[in-house]
Amino acid sequence: MIIQRTSNRVALAGGVLLLVGGLAACGVEDTTPVAAHPRVETSADTAASRAGVTFLLDCVDEPVSKPTSFTVACADGNQSLTDLEWSNWGADEAIATGTVVANNCDPRRAEGTDVKARVRVTASDLVDGEASATYGKA
Repeated sequence: MIIQRTSNRVALAGGVLLLVGGLAACGVEDTTPVAAHPRVETSADTAASRAGVTFLLDCVDEPVSKPTSFTVACADGNQSLTDLEWSNWGADEAIATGTVVANNCDPRRAEGTDVKARVRVTASDLVDGEASATYGKA
């Protein structure tokens, strides 16, 4: 019986050492972190990250970001977009709703009246530069 108790104690001590050794290995620091689920960037992430550096060019080629108004007829200012509210600014296509205002030039521009209509505007053909992006079409 004494021999059997001793072998049980040795087996128990060996099991405890294995357990403690296994737990000690859990505290070892690895220099290469492993991501369980790497983050995949979505188009919404891309749009949000470049929204602040995305522009349309106005009549004199000045960049404007998310404009609330925009002149369409650059030569005489006869047609413009107003009250623009954009969605997806910075995405490959941005959509705005607003109002188009145009002079009907009846009988001439000076005597004409402004005609207004609701409008939907799409900005597209986005070109990425080094530090910004610019829509090529509206």
